[in-house]
Amino acid sequence: SVTSIGSSAFYGCTGLTTMTIPNSVTSIGSSAFYGCTGLTTMTIPNSVTSIGSSAFYGCTGLTTVTIPNSVTSIEGGAFTNCYSLKSIKIPAGVTAIDARTFLGCTGLTTVTIPNGVTSVGEGAFSSCTGLTTIYIPMHYDTESETYKELDLSSANIPETATKLYYIAGAAGGNITPVTIDSVTYGNGKERSITLTCDIMGNGYVIQSAGEDTGVTINHKSSEVYTLEGSEI
Repeated sequence: SVTSIGSSAFYGCTGLTTMTIPNSVTSIGSSAFYGCTGLTTMTIPNSVTSIGSSAFYGCTGLTTVTIPNSVTSIEGGAFTNCYSLKSIKIPAGVTAIDARTFLGCTGLTTVTIPNGVTSVGEGAFSSCTGLTTIYIPMHYDTESETYKELDLSSANIPETATKLYYIAGAAGGNITPVTIDSVTYGNGKERSITLTCDIMGNGYVIQSAGEDTGVTINHKSSEVYTLEGSEI
């Protein structure tokens, strides 16, 4: 059985419109579908763990890509110049977004960076002129004892895009994305932290300091949500 799609396997196959990748495949090689302008959708099976550099470079007709959570590595330029791509869900297991991964994806409007991502490479979102919203994780810094946003200084995110920050936690439930004034959690001085930045919670939950600590989220509209019994 086929276990990988080799480098440049379908390079420049402009007449290719559909592709079914078998469940035996664990990797998609570099430039595997480079310039396959006829491809419109791509579903990657949950057997795949890595997507090589420039794998879908220049697939200008690609509108939808389904990437399973089994994927932990997406290499640089994987979706460069995929003009028609509207949104992308980066799998939870990915820890780095390499350089130029989404460069030139002018149709991309929304991106959610998963909580596990700790680095974003140079030009990762360069020339993504249609990007309107990007959800960015904040991570706890033990040295400063504060939450810090993911460094996106070299990612070239358009100035017109709205950056919404979030802290992922283990409590259940969904919160509608809103702009909020502050988040406070913890009932003791050593565990109480207030955040005064924009944070979102669409399917994410602000994490509490401990099992019996509630979380209060204060919306600009003065609505208050309290999530109790959550754990880090």
